[in-house]
Amino acid sequence: MENLVIFGDSYSTYEGYIPEKHAIYYPKLDVTDVENTWWKKFIKKSGYNLILNDSWSGSTICYTG
Repeated sequence: MENLVIFGDSYSTYEGYIPEKHAIYYPKLDVTDVENTWWKKFIKKSGYNLILNDSWSGSTICYTG
């Protein structure tokens, strides 16, 4: 099994899945279950082992958040 580390932006965050002091974006709006995040879907499909999600929420990609 391959390991995976995510260094992402707002859309890669989820409360309880990133370092404690990092700002979160989700769960908000339409993603209210971690299983619906892009990275959880990718992990489930690919079979990777997530060892760290080091994402931080700032401004969103489209800056409408």
